[in-house]
Amino acid sequence: MNILSYVNKPICGAEIKAWIVEHTSCNTEYSRIANAMLRYMNIRDDLFYFVITSPNGTGCGEKKKGKPILIKAV
Repeated sequence: MNILSYVNKPICGAEIKAWIVEHTSCNTEYSRIANAMLRYMNIRDDLFYFVITSPNGTGCGEKKKGKPILIKAV
C-alpha cells in the first residue's frame, strides 16, 4: 500500500506509521519522504488522517514541493 496515492481518502494512523517504518527500514524510492515523515510517529493509531502531498503555495495556483503533511479527518 502506498499512502501517497490515497488522494482525498482518509487513512488510519496505524497504516501511516507502518508505511513510514517500512520505507525507513529499507532503502526504497519513498525512503526520503518517509524519513521526512518520521515526525508523525506520535499520531494515534485509531484516528484517520488525510495525507497532503503537495500543499497549496502562496502564489496563484502555486504548489509547494516538500514534505507531506497530515490533517486529522473529522
